[in-house]
Amino acid sequence: MHKIEIRTEKDECYFISRTFNFVKLVIAKGKNEIRFIKVDDFTWKITGKDIASLMKEKQEDRVFIYYGIKKEQISVDDFDISFINSPKMKIYNTEIYIYLTLDNKIRFIWNQFPSAKSYIQNAQITDIRMQKKQNLILNFQVVTKCIPIDKLNIVTINRQKQATHTIETKYINSRKGENSTFINSFSVTYDIVEAIKKLLELFIMTSTIMMLLILDLLFNQKLFL
Repeated sequence: MHKIEIRTEKDECYFISRTFNFVKLVIAKGKNEIRFIKVDDFTWKITGKDIASLMKEKQEDRVFIYYGIKKEQISVDDFDISFINSPKMKIYNTEIYIYLTLDNKIRFIWNQFPSAKSYIQNAQITDIRMQKKQNLILNFQVVTKCIPIDKLNIVTINRQKQATHTIETKYINSRKGENSTFINSFSVTYDIVEAIKKLLELFIMTSTIMMLLILDLLFNQKLFL
């Protein structure tokens, strides 16, 4: 599978591939299209100004990326794609993102945030242990597509009471996986007594259910998502 690295610098976006030579790499919206500039044998770039010229001002909008005579879209199904820094640019005080769609295509958008659902492939607990009889330590991995992550919060939400409880995790490392994926490792420490108190405050109407989930997690070591 051919590899593509995507890098942004201020208001420019670069596509880098040492194994694939793009023929007619363009951004397009309707009948309008603009070619990427070939910087060298391995690098193509497009400016934020060019991307913005195809967007509707002050509206959520997107621009497609095509390559080749047949105008194929770049997809993680066909390429091993990695974002090597932030996928965000800024032009005319508006943020432009290069993002992964739910159907695994690469596009540009502005005036909206990319969906996290596109990037999260799966998550699993890798280790559970007790410390000092009261602290529960969970190590877990989150597999993401195209981009590594180094910050993750666990948020418990009671929509009826509009209450939330956030727990910060500790970042361990990220490593490249296969087929455009990254394996990101984190850990989180729960003070069991304090965690139960918080859960009871947030979910007083469903405290019995939450207690059962906690007990099941402690004794059967299952992950509930």
